[in-house]
Parts: sequence; structure tokens; C-alpha cells
Amino acid sequence: MPKGRYQPVVKYRGNRFSQWRFYYHAMLTMNPLMFILCIGIVFVSVTLLFAVLYRATATVSLPARAGFLEYVYFSIVTFATVGYGDIIPVGAGRLIAVVEVFCGILFTGTVTGLIFARFARTPSPFVWSTPVVLYTHEGVRHIQVRVTNIVGNDVIDVETRLYLQTMARTRGGNLVRQLLPVSLEQSTLPIFAFTWVLSHRVDDRSPLRAWADGTAPDTDRLVAFIHGHDSTIGRSAYSYTRWRPASVVEGEFENIMQSYRETAELRTVVEMDLRGIDRVTPPEQK
Repeated sequence: MPKGRYQPVVKYRGNRFSQWRFYYHAMLTMNPLMFILCIGIVFVSVTLLFAVLYRATATVSLPARAGFLEYVYFSIVTFATVGYGDIIPVGAGRLIAVVEVFCGILFTGTVTGLIFARFARTPSPFVWSTPVVLYTHEGVRHIQVRVTNIVGNDVIDVETRLYLQTMARTRGGNLVRQLLPVSLEQSTLPIFAFTWVLSHRVDDRSPLRAWADGTAPDTDRLVAFIHGHDSTIGRSAYSYTRWRPASVVEGEFENIMQSYRETAELRTVVEMDLRGIDRVTPPEQK
């Protein structure tokens, strides 16, 4: 995670709810290599288990001296519902084969659904700036963050929100987390295709005054949300992120829009330097 960002790690104690209820969420969010490894472990474990059953009961058409790999081969083709026919079950082996085929159908359907769900989770087109900029214009201070649409498609009916996450104690001494709304000079856009600097004016009543003064406690977090409708894929697009007080940099965001022109075919051509998303011009160089 980029320097300055903050993603909390929640550790539960006394959790009486079975985590197996959330296996679907875990399979969707785990690392791709770990996902493939889990599928492979299940496949190998089940086929080896049935191979042991076939050999222990001697219920397939193999000679007594057949090696274990022959039983593994038969178990794999049965589990995969291929059924070449070179080896067939006999006696009670038919019932074992039926159970393995049923398990194979469930496994194939589950894995297919999980793979589709993983591919269907379209990544967010939004990328946030790493620094939080303290920008001063005509003596007025502003706290600014930048969000960029790196896909270049039209996201419509876009809404952004900014909150200050802070820790406070109640009268009873309990530690609670508060989310204080932070006003933005502009919080909505009808169409968002390029880049957008969200700006909050810092005044005496601003919840971010301590951030501008450099006195905010390290436990504070600035939380930003963006939500809209992706017109290309026809579904919601959203993103959120957090910043620490140490992320505040004084200056001004550099302009990453290199050129903007209309073609003869009435197409808009925009060039953006995405390498400059985090670039900030110091005050003395403005």
C-alpha cells in the first residue's frame, strides 16, 4: 500500500460465528495463486481419497498387481466425469464411482462459479493520490486530494464524500470511532472521465483545521469515497481510501492533462500523464 495510506486490520476476539459461513467471500478476495492452489489441493485430495477406496475394496477391473497410479488414474477420470472406458468399476465400486461422479459435478460447478465471479469483479477505474495537499490561494487554505479515472470511460452521476475519522471517548470513558463529514466545494459531477481535485476550504469551523496546522493526532484518518455508474459495463463503480496526517504536503497538485482537442469526427482526444498523479509543486515554485 502506498506510503501514507491506511487500511485497518480487524482482529476479532470471542467470535462465536463460524468463519466457514464466509468461505465465498474468502475465495473471491484471496490471492489468485492461493486460489489456484486451494483448488488444486481439493482436487488432489478427493481423487487420492477415492483411489485409496478403489484399491482397498478391489472394485475396479484392474489386475491384483496393478500399481496405485492406475487407481489414481481411474479416480481422476471418474471425478472429471470423462469415463474413457478402459477401466470400469465392478460390484460395490459402481456405488463408489457414482459418489465420486456426484462430487466431481459439484466441484466443477463450484469452481466454475467462483472463477466467473472473480472475473466479473471489475476493478475500480478510480485511483487516488498518495499525498493530501495543503493548498493556499489568496490567503485561504484548502485541503485537497485527487482522484483520477484511469480507464477513460464515462462514469455518470458521480458523487464524492469526505470524512474525518477520529477516536474519542464518551462520558463513560468508552473509546468510540467518529466519522465527521467534511464539506467539499464540489461533491458531484454529471460525467467523470478524466481527473478531479476534491477541495475542502479550511476555516475556523473546519474539522480539518488541525490537519492544516500540522497538529492532528496520528490516530486520525481522512476517508474519501467516490461512487458513480460506469456507462461502459452498465454497473456501479466505486472506490474509497484513507490517509494519515503524515500524508499532508504543502503545495499544489501538478496538472496531468497534457492536451485536449476535438477531432473532425467530433471525438474528444485527451492526453494525461498518469505518472504525475502524486506530483505536487512546492509553494516556492508556484
